[in-house]
Amino acid sequence: MTGVYDAHVILGGFFLQAEQTEKGAMGEIRNLEIDAYDPVNKNLTSDTYLSDGTKSSFTITVSGNTITWTGTFTFGGKQYRFKEPMVFAPDFMSATAKAEISADGKTWIPAWEGKWTKAKPAPSTSTRKK
Repeated sequence: MTGVYDAHVILGGFFLQAEQTEKGAMGEIRNLEIDAYDPVNKNLTSDTYLSDGTKSSFTITVSGNTITWTGTFTFGGKQYRFKEPMVFAPDFMSATAKAEISADGKTWIPAWEGKWTKAKPAPSTSTRKK
């Protein structure tokens, strides 16, 4: 599977909005992700809405160069538990992740592995004069 992930801060910098498009053997899927700081629980949260109608909700923890998502997602009308640590390279230009899912919270199976590389910004095509 390959894709593009584009994120930016919104609403005064208190939230991160990300849009992702992935293409693979099952076709194309798009998603909208909103990440936020929860001042009550003092943690980060993430809610993702996919173009196939599924939704996920996660808590995000950060430790050094590792970001871990833990939470739930719904697929095929059934809820699953999910955990995915993403480990960034020291320069934060790339990352790897291995996700696991569980139907009962006790038995975990591999869901996917991923590699990410930060792309250089596309050249500006603006014709506006400065």
